[in-house]
Amino acid sequence: TNETRMTLDEPVLTSLKRDLFLIYNKLKHVMTPRLSAHKIEELYNWDLWGPLIFCFLYSIALSTGNSNSETSIFVLIFVIFWIGGFVITFNERFLGVKIGICQVLSLLGYGMFPITVAGVIIGFCKISNIYVKLILVIVGLIWSIIASLGFFNRLVEADKKMLAIIPVFLFLFSLSMFALNY
Repeated sequence: TNETRMTLDEPVLTSLKRDLFLIYNKLKHVMTPRLSAHKIEELYNWDLWGPLIFCFLYSIALSTGNSNSETSIFVLIFVIFWIGGFVITFNERFLGVKIGICQVLSLLGYGMFPITVAGVIIGFCKISNIYVKLILVIVGLIWSIIASLGFFNRLVEADKKMLAIIPVFLFLFSLSMFALNY
């Protein structure tokens, strides 16, 4: 028999384990972008818990290092993430891709995980050496671009790929630059 899975009746711990497993599963695709086969099905299995956690960690890590504008950097990262998600969604829709805002935010949020790791290392370890910061940010940015574009690349026709990829690159680039300045 096909039973409908009711999650409202399950214990909180069970829900938490399931959600953490989904986050872990998506992170495997981000951490090994070239080794794991990017499945287009992952796009339709979106969630916003991982992106929320990564955006929150990135914002907290960078706002702790700058006492003058703790609140403004925290808010600015969230605003850029959400506005960037909307802009990229509209761009993809104009290019003929059938994708929703939550799917794009999920892909962008998981794609920014390497940038988040770089930001957390820079922010919480109080790294002030610009060369170390630059290396961490460049590695995180390249890793994020490869991971994100693995999904976005498969959605768009070949003749429109650059029109779809450039906004994703600019989005990730703009988020990663915060780690250099704070």
